[in-house]
Amino acid sequence: MWKSSSVKYSPVPTADSTVAIDFRSPFRYDSAFKYSGGTKGSRPAYLSEHREYNPPFIVHLCTSLVIFLSFLAMILTFPLSGFFCIKVIQQYERIVVFRLGRLQPLKGPGVVLILPCIDRCRRVDMRMKAFNVPPQKILTVDNALISCGANVHFQINDVIGSVTAVQDLNHATRAIGQTALNNLLLTKELHKIKTEKVYLNDILQKELNTSTQEWGVTITRVEISEITVIKEPDPFSAGQAVMSSIQSMFQSPGMSSAQSPPMMSPMATTQTYPMPAIPEKMAEPIKSPVPTMSAGDILSAVKLLLNESLVESIGAVFKFVINGGTTEIYYLDLKNGSGDAGTGDPPGGEPDVVLEMSTGDMQKLFSGELKPFQAYMSGQLVVTGDRGVAMKLEVAMKLEHVIKRLQGSDR
Repeated sequence: MWKSSSVKYSPVPTADSTVAIDFRSPFRYDSAFKYSGGTKGSRPAYLSEHREYNPPFIVHLCTSLVIFLSFLAMILTFPLSGFFCIKVIQQYERIVVFRLGRLQPLKGPGVVLILPCIDRCRRVDMRMKAFNVPPQKILTVDNALISCGANVHFQINDVIGSVTAVQDLNHATRAIGQTALNNLLLTKELHKIKTEKVYLNDILQKELNTSTQEWGVTITRVEISEITVIKEPDPFSAGQAVMSSIQSMFQSPGMSSAQSPPMMSPMATTQTYPMPAIPEKMAEPIKSPVPTMSAGDILSAVKLLLNESLVESIGAVFKFVINGGTTEIYYLDLKNGSGDAGTGDPPGGEPDVVLEMSTGDMQKLFSGELKPFQAYMSGQLVVTGDRGVAMKLEVAMKLEHVIKRLQGSDR
């Protein structure tokens, strides 16, 4: 038996004509759910909740009764209640009133009447404001350590949004400014930060406006403060950044970095020649590697150089947890007497800072090849305690002659 289909098909015309083919489906795919069409950057939904909420009649009656009693109490105690219920709003101010928890229309400027006990109000200053992002240490792409802050000017353009969309507007704006500055400079090289300050100001202003527009705040001006270079960039990283900049100059505008042809050396030719064999004596490295020492040998060498001036400049007790085949514990006392170092936990009690690292990283730290801040940022050094106190250990780690002394004693 043949089953009849519910789909209707139109014959395909064989000749040129104006007959239209019907491709409509007999089935309907309407969803049973309905979604609100909110747009990005729109105001929070609870700002318009009072228009959609329809309380029952008893709630209307109780609300009206409470408002009437509050208004009556204000009239009966008018000479005294005038000091509390009458607010004078300046031209540059607005006042947001919540009556029994519900948002009222914006009021001001001029004289505003506040009902006692049931109204909660908040003044909002609409004048231009400014705050300073404190200088913070930032590690750039080329491994340069800088200290940089910013000055941010902003103005409130949506009073209701500034009160209802964020709990503490000043704190939130400062926090987002500090985070945006840090995230922006982390992706730049030092020479670009110095030469493209105006461009970075515009980028930072746009990023802040994207985050604060939902709060009713407009960022009007951003100025990155003076940059202090704490550590110069690494030569290898700086050279790599320059080469990438040169390669981008030769790259065509419509070609991506993945499609760009490799840069050829000026000495490159189509004909290649074999490399001459290097004698074995010349192939040997001229400089012999530094022998690996144990953590106990390093601290024993440091112990010989401790003095009261070093203890006064640092004033802390450090505990070293050396991870390797077995976990070893050492201490360095730069707080009591002329200083001390040894094996195990500090004899004087709890340490101020606990440092976890490997034996090789400890040797690099005390020989000056690796800075404590670099080791901490790269994960080679794990700090438990005050990081500021841990960074003070760099004063005691500037002891390259300790390694030389140990090498001389081994001979």
